[in-house]
Amino acid sequence: MQGTNSIGHAFYPLTQGDVTRVMGFYPNNAYASILSSQPSEIHNNGGTMYHVSISKNQMAAVINYSNSPPSTYSLSNYNCTDFAIAIASAGGLTLPSTTGSTSVFGVMSFSGRNPGDLGQDVRNMTLPTGVTRTTTKANAPAKEGGCP
Repeated sequence: MQGTNSIGHAFYPLTQGDVTRVMGFYPNNAYASILSSQPSEIHNNGGTMYHVSISKNQMAAVINYSNSPPSTYSLSNYNCTDFAIAIASAGGLTLPSTTGSTSVFGVMSFSGRNPGDLGQDVRNMTLPTGVTRTTTKANAPAKEGGCP
């Protein structure tokens, strides 16, 4: 999860051997709307700064979910944070699903799950056995290896 005092972005890494991919769930248009859903895309987030991370090794289930992402991105109903929570769940890790709200340009109010709230929840949650957490700001690994 990324962002200091902002909504930020949630993304996830996959590493197997010498292949690393860091991916995030996005709308197919840079101007996501809180008023309507739009088609979704998976983008490379290698090198993206984050403030908190959590990990558990359940690669196969995560890859299976990643290969068939939801076809629709909705800022209010299914965004990058919802996708990160679903990826974690596919890997056997239950993350908190806090809903927060903020005003956008002082005009509209956004209400939904967001990286800022998820990051604080991950920072404060009790970790299950075999799960690690990092709370030091860093960058996600860069894309490596020969796979696309």
